[in-house]
Amino acid sequence: MAYEHPIAKVINTCQDGDTIQTTIQLNRTTGLPIAPALIYSNDEPKQLLLELHRLIAREDDKFVFETYDENVSPLNINSTYIYIPLWSKDQLEIAQSSSERWHKEQFKEQDMVTFSSDDGSVIGRKVEQDDEIGNGTIVPGGWDHEHCELCYKTISAIEGYDSIAYTDKKNWVCEQCYEKYILSGFGLKMGEAS
Repeated sequence: MAYEHPIAKVINTCQDGDTIQTTIQLNRTTGLPIAPALIYSNDEPKQLLLELHRLIAREDDKFVFETYDENVSPLNINSTYIYIPLWSKDQLEIAQSSSERWHKEQFKEQDMVTFSSDDGSVIGRKVEQDDEIGNGTIVPGGWDHEHCELCYKTISAIEGYDSIAYTDKKNWVCEQCYEKYILSGFGLKMGEAS
């Protein structure tokens, strides 16, 4: 059986300046954080209609969200839409992190170690300092890219990609996501209200 995204039925919506409050009823949840999430059209599944930034209230299967964007329109009451949670708990933590945690760097290729499995497939990972590779094979410069933890954009020294990004020595975030969520503090407005 193929995965189907949850369906959101709009119960109520109102706009006050650059804040839209949307109450939806979900047919099910996914185990990911409820917010932030994306609302797409049922008729045109690739058409993003609204970002739900912050969950401010919930009761059973009804959820009240705030969206902070004056350039979008409220959804239609009693209409249904496709609901897609945007991030995992780890990604939300990154978006809410302090800018002091991050340092701007140019991505550089690193050595990779590969391992062959019993079924003949090969898996690889970046070589870490003091790494014991056992029966792995070193591929010099084989770790040639990372992905932004928030938008999945490729970060690489390969021509055609952005090589400058922010890292905390474990994760990478592209410049656009760093500025939009971390540096601006907007990431702190996302997720669930405490």
